[in-house]
Amino acid sequence: MLACASACDCNPPSVDGQVFACADDTECADGYRCVAGVCRTDGGTAGGGATAGGRAGGGATAGGGDTAGGGGTAGGGDVAGGGGSTAGGGSAGGATAGGGAAGGAAGGAMNQLAFTALSTNFTRRVALAIQPVVAVRNSSGQTVTTSTAPVALAAFTDAACNTAAAGTALSPASAAVNAVAGVATFDFIALDATTPLYLGATSPGLQRACSAVVSPGAALFSDEAA
Repeated sequence: MLACASACDCNPPSVDGQVFACADDTECADGYRCVAGVCRTDGGTAGGGATAGGRAGGGATAGGGDTAGGGGTAGGGDVAGGGGSTAGGGSAGGATAGGGAAGGAAGGAMNQLAFTALSTNFTRRVALAIQPVVAVRNSSGQTVTTSTAPVALAAFTDAACNTAAAGTALSPASAAVNAVAGVATFDFIALDATTPLYLGATSPGLQRACSAVVSPGAALFSDEAA
């Protein structure tokens, strides 16, 4: 009686249906091969059948990061290949990271205004020594250089720009200009008041800006950045 190494070895084996041992494939029935002296149905090379998975993940699409290879039982042998390692990773996916910074400065979604220049003192009814300059900015604080948004000025008596000053406090009373490359530059703005004022800048759909205080007195001035 012939011994079996496993249940697989005991499939209907040789041509005569009786002998399990063999010298070559001709001694095995159709569909069987002579492997290690025994007729078997597994197709031969133990564990060697599977190249799928045997490449250890080499086939992973770049940047995809999915596990390639697969592994599993191939050809009836031992586990073939093994689970492929994760290939690619995030490098390809992140290739465009940082591209938005340049785009944001040139465009991006504008959502706010900010004073970038303005006198801190004024002489009544005399044009401000440093005229107001207002930038149209996005949520990152970058100037949106594609903007031509209209920007209007008004005078207020409080730091939150909630209480409007008298109608004659700002000259011209309807000061408004369109931004050029995201910057609204005003000319010939003068104030007429005996108390400190604040300028407010507005534009439809944008968060308004309120300046630092502008005080009456000597013609002293400096840049002011909101």
